[in-house]
Amino acid sequence: MRLPKILVIAGLIFIAIGAIVALVPITQEVWEPKSKVLVDKATTVYAGAEHTWPLTYLFLRPENVRDLVVRGYVEEKKGRPFDLKIENGKVYVEATNVSGRHEFEFSPTPEELEEGLKLRVLNNRATIEVVEDFIVETLTVYSFSDSSYLLRAPLLKPPKSVPVEITGTAEGARGYSFNLYVLDERNYERWEAKVPFEAYYEGRNASSYEFTFTVPAEKCTKYVYFVVERLPVIELKKETLIDETLTIYRWMKYSYWFVRPLYKSPAKNGIVVKGTAEEAKGHLFNLYFLDETNFERYKAGLTYKSYWEGKRRSSYKFEFTIPLEKATEYLYYVVERVMPGVKLNVYISATKSWYEDIRPRLSVMIDTKKSYTKPIDITVRYHVEASWEERTYAHVLAGLFAGAILVGLGFILLIASAIAKYVFKR
Repeated sequence: MRLPKILVIAGLIFIAIGAIVALVPITQEVWEPKSKVLVDKATTVYAGAEHTWPLTYLFLRPENVRDLVVRGYVEEKKGRPFDLKIENGKVYVEATNVSGRHEFEFSPTPEELEEGLKLRVLNNRATIEVVEDFIVETLTVYSFSDSSYLLRAPLLKPPKSVPVEITGTAEGARGYSFNLYVLDERNYERWEAKVPFEAYYEGRNASSYEFTFTVPAEKCTKYVYFVVERLPVIELKKETLIDETLTIYRWMKYSYWFVRPLYKSPAKNGIVVKGTAEEAKGHLFNLYFLDETNFERYKAGLTYKSYWEGKRRSSYKFEFTIPLEKATEYLYYVVERVMPGVKLNVYISATKSWYEDIRPRLSVMIDTKKSYTKPIDITVRYHVEASWEERTYAHVLAGLFAGAILVGLGFILLIASAIAKYVFKR
C-alpha cells in the first residue's frame, strides 16, 4: 500500500511543479537585443549631384520594440567635403561641409523606420584648382584687313558655373605695334559697330602685352573674343627719282623732261626731292623744278611759281618738298641756257624720300592659360545599422513545453499508482 501512495504524491508534485513552470513565464516580460544593418556600401557621387539611399526595415511591430537607435557613419575616402542629410519630412541628421568622416546616431520611431528614411549625400563642395591652356595660337591680320580675332569659351559644360581667371601674353612679330581688345560677345558687336564698349582687357599702341582678367561665373560658357587691331605702319622710303642728262643744242633755249614722283599718295608730309645738277664743261645754266601748271606758264612766258630754281651757275645742290596733294602729278625739270651758241650737257641726279603706310602682314602670338575652381567627383562609403530591444515569447514556449513534460510525468505517476493499487489488491 505504501508504493501506490508514494506514486500518487510524486505525481501530484510533478503536476503542481509543471503547472508552475508553465504559468510563471507567462507573467514575465523578456526583451532581447536585436540589430540590423540597413546599408553598407561605397559609391561615387558626381560633381554637383547628390546620392540618395533609402533606410528602411519592415519587420518591426511597434508594441514589441523599445529603445530603437539608428547609428552609422559616412566618410569620403580622400577627405573631400560633402553635405549629409537624413530625413523623411523630419530631419534626423544634417551636417554641412563634412571633411572626411561623419558619425551619427538618432532614435526614430518604429513606424518612421518602417515608412522609410532618406540618406542624402550632396557633392556641392569638393573642388580642385585647375590651370589649363586656354588659347595658344597665332592670330594673323592680313594686309587687306584692319583686324582679326579669335574666340573661345573658357568652359564648355561645367557641372557648376564658376569664375575663370585668364592670364597670358600677346606678342607681335617683327616688333609691329597693334591694339588688343578682349571682349564678350555683346561688346564685340559694339566694337564692330564703332560705338563705346567695355573690355575685359584693353591695350593700345604696343608690340606686346601681358594681361590678367576674370570672366564672371555667369559668362564662363560664353565666347571670349581676342581682337587684334592693326595700327598704321609708316616707313621712310627712299628711291632714285632722276638719273638723266639733258642736252641743249646751240639753237635751243631750254630743254626739259618730266617724271611722276609716286603713283599713290604718301602717308604724310609729301615727297622730299634732293639731288645735284652739273654741266659737263662748267658752262652756266639755269635750273627749274615745276608742276605741270607752272611749266605751262613758264613756256608761255608768264609768271610762274617753282618748287625750286637756281640761276647762272654751272652746278647745283637742291632740295625741296612736293606737297602731299601733288605727289602723284608730273614733276617737270627744265635746264635753260645762259650763254648763247654753246652746247650744254647737264647731268641731273636726284632721289625721292617719303613716308609710306606699308600694311604688312601682322602676326600676333597669343599664349593664355585659364585657372578656375573645378568641381570633382567624390567616393563615399556609408554604413548604417539599427539596434533595438524586442519583446520575446521564447521563454513562454519553453515554460509551457517544460511544464507539459512535468505535468505529463505527473499523470504517468498517477496512472502507475492506480495500477500498483490494483495489483496489490489481488
